[in-house]
Amino acid sequence: MVDYQNPHFPADTFSGTASYYARFRLPYPNALIEQLLAERRGTSREESLLDLACGPGRLTLPLAPSFRAVLAVDLESEMIEQARQDALRRGVTNVRWRVGKVEDLELAAQSLGMVTIGEAFHRVDQRRVLENGQRWLRPGGTFVVLGGTSRFDPSLPWQRVTAGVVQKWTGLPNVPYVSQEFIAETVKQCEDQLNDRGFKNVASHRFSLRHTWTKESIVGYLFSTSFCSRRALGDKADAFAADLKDSLSQVDPPFEEEWIFGCTIGQKPQA
Repeated sequence: MVDYQNPHFPADTFSGTASYYARFRLPYPNALIEQLLAERRGTSREESLLDLACGPGRLTLPLAPSFRAVLAVDLESEMIEQARQDALRRGVTNVRWRVGKVEDLELAAQSLGMVTIGEAFHRVDQRRVLENGQRWLRPGGTFVVLGGTSRFDPSLPWQRVTAGVVQKWTGLPNVPYVSQEFIAETVKQCEDQLNDRGFKNVASHRFSLRHTWTKESIVGYLFSTSFCSRRALGDKADAFAADLKDSLSQVDPPFEEEWIFGCTIGQKPQA
């Protein structure tokens, strides 16, 4: 496995995707959120949460009511602005939003009860982030890595059609669906990193759900990705959307698939 350090992703990788990301990415399951809160190991409502690479707040906003204060950081200003708007709409007022590299954060030692990073651990200097997390967490605090992905099933006609249209318009040789083997390797890599940085009681949890898409939401989801965003497609974006909807019209619904979410949790040793 790769020990990611200094991955150098551009600050505009997801430019133009924030509204699609907030609307069409699946929310983390309630069972996963409940698992995180159950794993707090003594964290009280009066403690603070840090959400790294927060995007439009898909994890920040459901967790915020369980903490006194939250700091949410993302590299892309567009994501932070979307998160601010969604927080205002939902009446969440205890979050400070910050644009910047998570590796550049400077916080007081032992000032946090929990640190989270969702679907972005591969995009940061993992060693530095975990070492910072160790310093910022109070003894017994938790560091959490999360993710979610669909499961490609070649027996599903709508998935084959979608993959074919994406390949046609993006030129990608393989649409980046995630295999079960890759998921298992990624979970093990997260566990190894947490163990290597001195976290204890490292454990992973997996949750799955069935989700039914519409033609419009499939297009919206793809516009939320870096490889098939409106920015990546350029002036072909509308033609891509029309082609995909027309192609999906030739396939009998439902457009249903399994989604897999997971979290790996480590605890800072007690003093």
